Amino acid sequence: MFLILFFCFTIDEFFAAFPGKAYLGKYPDGTRFDADGDGRADSVAQIEAMYAQNAPRFSSALRDALGARALLIANTGGALVDAALNGITIEACDDEAQCAEWFAAQAAVAHAPPLSVVWLKGSSAEECATAALLRERFPFLLEGTDFYDGTHVVCNNATLSRARRA
Repeated sequence: MFLILFFCFTIDEFFAAFPGKAYLGKYPDGTRFDADGDGRADSVAQIEAMYAQNAPRFSSALRDALGARALLIANTGGALVDAALNGITIEACDDEAQCAEWFAAQAAVAHAPPLSVVWLKGSSAEECATAALLRERFPFLLEGTDFYDGTHVVCNNATLSRARRA
C-alpha cells in the first residue's frame, strides 16, 4: 500500500491584470506607495508594470519552492493562463461559455494534475445548472461554496445533470 500526499495551496486574488487600482483607491488621496522598496513612491502605472512583470515570476518561484507534487491553484477572478498552476478558481460563473473557455485555457498549460474550482455564490437553479454543466465537461473541476457572506450553498447536481440530459 502506498500513501501519496498532496498539499494544496491557493493564491487569492491572483489576477491576470493588476487589481490594485480598486484597492489603492480605498486609501486617502495623497497616500504614497513604495512597491519596490527603494524608498521612493511609485506611481500606479509603475506598480502595474511591476505586477505584470513579476506575477509569473512569483508563481514560478512558488512552484519551485513547493515542489512538483504540491497542488497550486489561484483565485483569478477570470482568465489566467499560468503553467506553474494546477488550475484556477472562479467565483460566480454567470456565463458558462466564458468560464469554460477560461478553465480550458488554463488546463491546456496546467502543471499536472489539473485541478480547478468553481465557487458557488448563491444556490439559484441557473448557477447550479451552470456548475453542473462545467463539471460534466471538465472532470478536474471541483465545486465549492464561497462562504464569504456566511451562507452554505449546495446544489443538487445529480438531479440537475439528469434533467439537462433528458
